Amino acid sequence: MNLMAPGSLAMPKRIAETERKDALLQENSYTVLRFLAEDVDKRLDDVLDSILHQHASICDRLKLIFSLKCLLCKRAVMTQFKNFCPDAIE
Repeated sequence: MNLMAPGSLAMPKRIAETERKDALLQENSYTVLRFLAEDVDKRLDDVLDSILHQHASICDRLKLIFSLKCLLCKRAVMTQFKNFCPDAIE
């Protein structure tokens, strides 16, 4: 999460650098949230809602990944079990 200083959007070099950093972070599975400092002052509730929404989204994705890994793990265990005890499971 990053708070951008006033005037940051008026500097093309700063915007390009920020976009490059964001792309690098996202390529490495980071979620990037950027807010203007003035928005935090003027619209704090909206900023906090955005953070909470993003957090919930990340949690939902992690739950899905964990569920899929558990399912794959269960399948692997069942396959191994069938190999050792083929008559136990029909």
